[in-house]
Amino acid sequence: MSRPLVLTVVDALDVGGISGHLPSSMGRIARSRYDLRIANLGRSTSLSERLRGMKVRVYVYDLGIEGPG
Repeated sequence: MSRPLVLTVVDALDVGGISGHLPSSMGRIARSRYDLRIANLGRSTSLSERLRGMKVRVYVYDLGIEGPG
């Protein structure tokens, strides 16, 4: 039986901002029940590595998209 997929798409995995809350949110979801994945449209960051350490699959697609500001 396959686990349901939880896919989150973000434009940048920055420590500040909304994506900074991902480790807390992903930490509440049982990996044994759900397949957690993040599609990051920005560059790889320390937050990417932190999430991978939590057994979340992070895919980096550096499309050169800039965030607000």
